Amino acid sequence: MVIAARESIAKNKWHQSNGVISCWRGELHIRAAKSNIPRVLRFVDTLIKLLRARGHEVGVDDNSTYALVKNQKFDISLREKTKRVQRQDHPTLYDYEPTGLLVFKTDRIFHTKEWIDGKNKLEDQLSSILATLEIASDQLNAEQIIRNKEREERERQETLRKELEKRQEQELAVFKQILQKATRWHKAVNLRNYINEVEQNATSSNQVSQELSTWLEWARKKADWYDPFTDSPDELFQNIDKETLTVPQKHTHSLW
Repeated sequence: MVIAARESIAKNKWHQSNGVISCWRGELHIRAAKSNIPRVLRFVDTLIKLLRARGHEVGVDDNSTYALVKNQKFDISLREKTKRVQRQDHPTLYDYEPTGLLVFKTDRIFHTKEWIDGKNKLEDQLSSILATLEIASDQLNAEQIIRNKEREERERQETLRKELEKRQEQELAVFKQILQKATRWHKAVNLRNYINEVEQNATSSNQVSQELSTWLEWARKKADWYDPFTDSPDELFQNIDKETLTVPQKHTHSLW
């Protein structure tokens, strides 16, 4: 990466404005005065070697340079600070001139930090940069473990909830069937009691006719058909819903 950046600069492939060279797309994300580029490249080269010595990686993609530390990705960049200078020819306009001070930045949501040239040059702050990246990675990994455990617990609770709902639905369906059959049995018992009472009243009053005998036989067969214990077949009622005692609706076929 450093060699590729040096070659690009030599071939004037990098963007240059007000004496500041910058690049970030597909190459090292750096921005500095041309006079500072050798130092910038030495710093980046040293940082890459330190990271790799610790088992980490550095890479570039279309929009950034990144460090991969303990499976955590941090965007990294190196730039030279600029100062705003009023233009002599246009007092209302300003130029931005390089100051010679370098700024190294690591960028990750909630983990953004900058190191600036000061009493200690950036080169003397490499150990702090490396330690910060590793500590932040440990923290992010620990947070990820917690999130994974929380997600697994949510999934476990969701599985238990669905299993409970399924059992409830299954057992409720069985219970409804039992209740329906119990209701039918109770009604069948009442029906037989009624039929017997009709027969006894007719017998006691000597009013048993052929028509009544036929009706009694018919009614008892219907009670046997309705009773869930006997559940006798009935050719005429074979399609009748015993729970609702309704005739199935006929399906009409439209020509349109």
